[in-house]
Amino acid sequence: ATGSILVIRCNTSKLNPIYLKTFLDSQYGSKLLESVQTGSTIISINASALMNIKIPYVDMNKQAEIATKYLMKLQQFKKTEERLKELENQLNNIFENNI
Repeated sequence: ATGSILVIRCNTSKLNPIYLKTFLDSQYGSKLLESVQTGSTIISINASALMNIKIPYVDMNKQAEIATKYLMKLQQFKKTEERLKELENQLNNIFENNI
């Protein structure tokens, strides 16, 4: 990572990284990130401001459950996206494939 990129490392005995990603991608997490960002043209987030974001604590079992659900939905999303690309390709080639 360069000086302009923040890397978040989790203490995995206390915080599941996928749970953190799920939280930050949520509407609530996105609003919290927006509240600490600065700049209008080039958006940045100060590391100390990021460290002050309060992440809702749930026990590790619940974090794992949320992370698993997130990964399952992400997998479904990727499969759907692949299928959509395949259908788009078929649409674009209907003429060529039927002459």
